[in-house]
Amino acid sequence: MTFKTNLVSPGDSMQYDITVENQGDIDAVLESIDVKTSENEAILFETTGIKRGDKLGPDESDILTVTVTYNPEITDQPSNLNATVTVTLNYVQDDGSILPEPEGPSIGGISVPTVESGDGLYADEYEPGRYIYRGQDPDNYITFNNETWRIISKEADGTYKIIRNDVLSNRAFDEANHRSTDNNSYCTDPQNGCGVYAAVSGTFSSPSGSQSGTVTEDSSIKIYLNEDYYVNNINSTAKDQMTSHSFNIGAVENLNQSGAEE
Repeated sequence: MTFKTNLVSPGDSMQYDITVENQGDIDAVLESIDVKTSENEAILFETTGIKRGDKLGPDESDILTVTVTYNPEITDQPSNLNATVTVTLNYVQDDGSILPEPEGPSIGGISVPTVESGDGLYADEYEPGRYIYRGQDPDNYITFNNETWRIISKEADGTYKIIRNDVLSNRAFDEANHRSTDNNSYCTDPQNGCGVYAAVSGTFSSPSGSQSGTVTEDSSIKIYLNEDYYVNNINSTAKDQMTSHSFNIGAVENLNQSGAEE
């Protein structure tokens, strides 16, 4: 199959539906799907609609969908926008030995089965529709901002919580004397920084209620991430893909006067 697609801008895509028909007289089952591409990073291919274990009786048909996408992570116009894909569907006679792939939630357009032990994707037992990657080294790698990141969770609203695979250079959560006690009465030991991430309207109290005071300024790490790092290190495509989201992590139980964990 050959497709000629005019994709103008990063993020553009075109979808092709291909009819697959069993013109024989025996029941067939899909043993495997082989997808080979020319590995042009500017052009992405995705196949959906038919998967291993799908059965096809005589005179029955199914639809294979091929989606061609201009990589949204591309920031500079590439010199080569040509790419090829070869999809081979290997059908064999159905003798009951090939079972359908387990169904799972869609992660980035790919059905990923959930697990109950070991590395993999787990269904959140407390929030329906939310899925979390757990384990020593689950296969949760993605490319974001032209870097390798990892998916922490798919939230119930369809957004993804991700983390950068390579850590940033060491940086204090709150630099010494960044916030003075005069303007932040909760931060009683500014020489050692203050353990509150962001400015708070009104009075901030420790979870136990034993300490309280004002926090009128953001931590130095928040200022760095939201200003320096975000402005200078996140490309425009990645910025468009980002959204505000509540992490609902909860408070640390034991805090001293400056907000650091005891």
